[in-house]
Amino acid sequence: MTVRANGDRLQQVLINLLSNAVKYNPAAAPRIVLRAEARGDQVHVDVTDNGGGVARDEAELIFEKFARGGRADRGYGAGLGLPISKAIARAMGGDLTVEFRPDGSSFFRLHLPRETAAAAPLAATS
Repeated sequence: MTVRANGDRLQQVLINLLSNAVKYNPAAAPRIVLRAEARGDQVHVDVTDNGGGVARDEAELIFEKFARGGRADRGYGAGLGLPISKAIARAMGGDLTVEFRPDGSSFFRLHLPRETAAAAPLAATS
C-alpha cells in the first residue's frame, strides 16, 4: 500500500506515537503493536499498547497544546507532541484520533490518504 505523505513528517508522527506508547506505559511488560491497513481511499496506521489507556474525558484534551493527560507524571514533555502530530496529519490530508478502550489499552489511529495512480506521491511507504 502507498500513502500520500511527507516522509519526514510521517516519521515525526510515528516516532511521537511510539515514544508516547513507551513513556506512558506503566505495565511491567510493555507491549506495543504497530499496524497499517488500507481502507478505501485511506490508510490507517494504528498504534496500540497495553498501558493505562486514555480516559474518555481526556480524548480531546490531549490534542490541545500544553495539555497533558492523567498519566503525564510518568514521562517528560511539554504537551506538544500530540497536537503537533495531529496538525501534521491534517496538513497531509489525514487526521490523528484516539479511542477509549475499556480494557485499558491505548489506541491511536493515523489516517492518511491512500495514493492513487493519478497523483504522484510526496513520499511513498509500503
